[in-house]
Amino acid sequence: MSNHTKKIDQEQMKHFNRQLVFYEIRLRGSVSRSQLAQLTGLTLMSVSRIVDDLIQIGLVAESDDPFQEMLDREASHSVGRRPKLLHVVADRMLSLGVEIDRDHIQAGVMDVNGEIFARVERRENLSNCPPELLVQWCAQLIDELHALTEKKLEKNLPPFQSLGVVCPGIVDSKRGLIHFSTQLQWKEVNLVDLLRQATRIQQIRLDNEVKSRGQAEAILGAGRSMKRVALLNIGSGVGSCLVIRRKVYRGKGNMAGEIGHICIDPNGRLCECGQRGCLQTCLSDLALLQEAQWVRGSCTLDELFLAYEQQEGWAVQIVNHAVNYAVMALGILRNLYAPNIVVLCGSLVEMYPSFQQAIIREYQKQNNRYGIYMDLAISGFGRDGNLAGAGTLALGLNLEQNL
Repeated sequence: MSNHTKKIDQEQMKHFNRQLVFYEIRLRGSVSRSQLAQLTGLTLMSVSRIVDDLIQIGLVAESDDPFQEMLDREASHSVGRRPKLLHVVADRMLSLGVEIDRDHIQAGVMDVNGEIFARVERRENLSNCPPELLVQWCAQLIDELHALTEKKLEKNLPPFQSLGVVCPGIVDSKRGLIHFSTQLQWKEVNLVDLLRQATRIQQIRLDNEVKSRGQAEAILGAGRSMKRVALLNIGSGVGSCLVIRRKVYRGKGNMAGEIGHICIDPNGRLCECGQRGCLQTCLSDLALLQEAQWVRGSCTLDELFLAYEQQEGWAVQIVNHAVNYAVMALGILRNLYAPNIVVLCGSLVEMYPSFQQAIIREYQKQNNRYGIYMDLAISGFGRDGNLAGAGTLALGLNLEQNL
C-alpha cells in the first residue's frame, strides 16, 4: 500500500470516527466521555480528542450533571470529580432544505435535532413548469427564509452554504439529475446546476423524496437507534426505501425501493408507468378516490374516511381493501429486507388517523399469526417529513465540511 493510499485511509477513518462520536452524542441527548468510549469502541483518549475538536468548533458543549449535583448536595460530602455531560448545540449548525412537489415548493431551516423552526412556501401548479422558472422561485424563497431565520434568532447570519433538495421521480443524486418525474413532467433535467446558478449555493445535494425521508428517519427519527430501517410511504403513490447504518441502499440506477410498481394484478388498472396492476393503482390517494367516486359518484377523500369512521358499509369495504394492500406491502418489505423497523408515513397515513390505525391493527394480527416480529412505527415528522429529508441531505453536507 502506498503512502498516499495510507493517508487517504487514515483521513477516512478520522472522518468516520468523528461522525460516529457526534451521532452518539446526538442520539443519547447527554453522555459522558467514558460512556462514549464504551458505546463507540474507541479509546478514551481518542474520544476525548474528538470531543475537544467538536467543542472547539461549537457543535458540542459540556456541562455538569444536574442530577448528580443534587445527589452530592444531599449526601453533604464530595466523592471526587464528577464526569461532565456532553450534548449537541442544536442551532450551531443550521441546514437548509427545499421540497419540490406537484403543487408547491417549500423551504425550511432545520437544526441538528431535526426540528424545523422556520419555513416559507409557494403554492403553484408545477406540472410541466419550466425548470428555469422553478429555480428562480426557489431562490426567492431561500432569500425570504434567510431573512425570517435572522428575525427568529435575532442575529445576523452568513449566507447559506449548503442546500438539500428533494423531489418526486427517478433521481441521479451523484450527478444532480432528474431522469424522470411524472409529477413534474420532467425528463433529464440537471436541477443542481440550475440551482447553483440561481442561488449561488455551490454545495447542493438532490435526492428522491422517499429516499431522503428514509435517511431522515434513520438519522433523526423513529429508526435512529436501528441498523436497518425500512420506510413505506403511502400518498399520491407508494414508495419505499432501505437504510443500512444511515446509508440509503440505492440499487442500480437508484431504482431500489420502487415497491409501488410491483405488479399484483396483471389484469388490473393501467398505471402511469405503462404496465397494469401496479400496487399503487390499488393503494394511493387517487386509487381510493377513484373507488369512492365509482361507488358514490361525487366524493372526496375526507368524505370517504368520514363514512369509514361512521362504519358505512361501502366506505368500510373500500378502506379495508386498501388496508390489506398496505399490509401486503409491509410483508414484502419484511420478507425482502428483514429490517429492524419499518416506518410508515405519507399523506394518507398522516391525514387520516383511522387509516393509520387500521393498518397497524391488521399488521399486528398477521405478526401474531405467523410469529415473525418486526417493529412498525409511525413517522414523528408528520407532514414535515419531506422537508426533514431535504434538511438531512444538507446536514450531511454540513457535517462533511465540519467533521
